[in-house]
Amino acid sequence: MPSDCELVQWDDLCGHQLPVGRPQTASVCELLGPGNSEEPSLLLGNGFVTLQTEGSLRITGNLRVRSARFEAESIFLQDAQVETQQSAPNTSAQGGGTFHSKGALTLERSNITVTGGGARWGGGLAAGGDVALVEASLLKVAGSVAEQDGGGLYTAGTLRLRGGSQIIVEATSAARGGGFFASGE
Repeated sequence: MPSDCELVQWDDLCGHQLPVGRPQTASVCELLGPGNSEEPSLLLGNGFVTLQTEGSLRITGNLRVRSARFEAESIFLQDAQVETQQSAPNTSAQGGGTFHSKGALTLERSNITVTGGGARWGGGLAAGGDVALVEASLLKVAGSVAEQDGGGLYTAGTLRLRGGSQIIVEATSAARGGGFFASGE
């Protein structure tokens, strides 16, 4: 197990998390799902779970997430199939209703669907650095809201799409940039 993640064990009967331990150093936290051809793993946050790391967060595999939030220095999704659904906006979140990267946010050969959620900026996703979608990645954001900038996606850096990658934004809203807002060059 990477040394910077808090490991939790889920009580399947009532959905409560049971802390197992938290190492004291930070580097990379990995969230691994089964292969993309298999049934996805399910992470149920019930509105109370934030996966937060002082280092990088790397997500691979097939995951389905309900009412959870991911926050890290940088977020890298590789060969990932991730579906997230928020039942209500996270009004306490400064940025990124579901994904918040203080630095770069990168999707490589990944399909990510973010439904619902909200924050001050980046209703679905927010990055303090660049956002890059490479090698036929797909990002779909629907039904998210930002109080300020980027109803679906906000980046303080640049937004880059390469190798046939796409962003689809539906039914999102914000004061500026209802779909997405990139403040970098």
